[in-house]
Amino acid sequence: MKTRLEIQSTELPTVEKKLSVLIPFLNEGEEVVTTVKEVRRTVGEKVNIIVVNDHSTDGFDYSAQLRPYGVTYILNEENLGSAPSRDICVGHCETPYFLFLDAHMRFYSNDWVEKIVALLEEDDRRIFCTQTKALKKNDDGSLKEIENQIPAFGAYMPLFKGAFFPDIQWRTVEMHPNRKIEDVAFVLGASYAGSVRYWKYLHGMKGLMKYGCEEQYISIKVWLEGGRVQVVKDIIVGHIYREASPYVHRPATFVFNHLWISEMFFSQSLRCKCIAAALSRDKKACDEAFEFLRAKKYELEKERKYYTRIFTNDISNVIKQQKDAHRIMVRAENDYSRLQPSVRKVADYLATHIADTCGIFEGKMGQIIWFEHYYRYSGESKWDDLASRLWVDVEANVECGLMPLGFSKGLLGIGWSIFYLFANGFLEEIPYKVLKVVNEELVHLNLDSIESSDYASYGGLFAYCAASLQFAMIKKRPLPWNEDFRDNLARSAQKVLTVSTDYRIIYDALLCKELLASGMKENALSLSMSDCMDFSVAFSEKETTWNNKLTSPIVSMSLMLMISQECYVQNK
Repeated sequence: MKTRLEIQSTELPTVEKKLSVLIPFLNEGEEVVTTVKEVRRTVGEKVNIIVVNDHSTDGFDYSAQLRPYGVTYILNEENLGSAPSRDICVGHCETPYFLFLDAHMRFYSNDWVEKIVALLEEDDRRIFCTQTKALKKNDDGSLKEIENQIPAFGAYMPLFKGAFFPDIQWRTVEMHPNRKIEDVAFVLGASYAGSVRYWKYLHGMKGLMKYGCEEQYISIKVWLEGGRVQVVKDIIVGHIYREASPYVHRPATFVFNHLWISEMFFSQSLRCKCIAAALSRDKKACDEAFEFLRAKKYELEKERKYYTRIFTNDISNVIKQQKDAHRIMVRAENDYSRLQPSVRKVADYLATHIADTCGIFEGKMGQIIWFEHYYRYSGESKWDDLASRLWVDVEANVECGLMPLGFSKGLLGIGWSIFYLFANGFLEEIPYKVLKVVNEELVHLNLDSIESSDYASYGGLFAYCAASLQFAMIKKRPLPWNEDFRDNLARSAQKVLTVSTDYRIIYDALLCKELLASGMKENALSLSMSDCMDFSVAFSEKETTWNNKLTSPIVSMSLMLMISQECYVQNK
């Protein structure tokens, strides 16, 4: 790694400085100069400024243009990427604290240095982002605030089917509006501050390639070490939004960073979600990323051992942060306020339109799940009683031996639902008689006949099998099915992974394969409805258009509302 260091003009007055402003950039042109001017305009000589030019190719003379502003100018002699450039920035810090900035920022106050330093002197085992104001350049170069753009309060990881873990999104809703400082799941990179000591202790961006996942990486490490990730709402920085990033996103290195984080920190089931998302999007990039991982196997293991020594928290604490943030964002983004009065109408409608069949997607099992969530949502025990009565019908139909095996309409979906209800605190005991019937039918299935693209019929068998294996391992019960079937299931899972593009099938097949190969290494994630079904987003509030299926728009949307407001019960 080659860099060229240039200490620029030192004509500025010499004062004791505790904060360095760090700006890694690529092909930013005049904008990086303007950002540096903004820093000097608002706080003068109170800070050091370090800029890292990541081998720009736009022909702009950065060295000459930045010279009047007393910066430390570093030129990467090859394009290393934003992640390594951040470590270079911190490595040249001569102050105890830093503030990372994008190269297109504006400030609205003159006291932000004092505020940042005071917070980090109080506790340097934290990183925090500022509140950001979204700006856009007009054609004449002037700036305006983006209309209808809600201020950002850090970021969160979307925990839904197909999310590219650990991707993050701006969080636009405050969990604690009355607090000036608030814990958040992740910082987001336009402007965030921390301690040089703590950054180096956590090994900063070590391991990441080129571009992507920097904020996820450092935020997760802070949480796991026992520190805090926060947003400071009374420091506001303007962030100019651009049409595109100057960094070229090479799919393989981008995927690699996701996989590196998942291999380093994630629990077994969450790591499978990450891999499933990658495989369902770009198998070629994923295969290349795995080659990178294999090449870095020694470094990965070395870092894992180091973090084992310094981390005090479990990844479940990070996941709780995500769930809390995700529930709030789901409610806000979907405008559930207009649906909320309809939920009681949906309950009354379903109570008078009981399904004729017993499956999860189109029958009584799906209604049982809905009524149990509504019981928790409303507190009215009659809905739990109704779910119990429906279960009697389901149980009787299973025992009569006439139900199909499939997932959406048959035994596999009912079996998965049992584990779902138990894992989320709706069932106190497992009805083993029903599961026995499911398993007896399952072992006679020719796994070679499974169509990997058909989730509703047999693709969902991996969902049932993964849930069944997890339960057995958590409860220290004998593994289900005979050894021959388990071997065939592992082979079928591997086959599916090579051909399927359905995230749900890939995730469950991965999890089955891993559980069968090495057992369960960590606590599993609670089962989620979004892992097995697609929630409808377009719905009508006219009762004449409703039907009684779990997958119908009004029923699935009301279920999503109730789920988003729940505090999930952890696996028992």
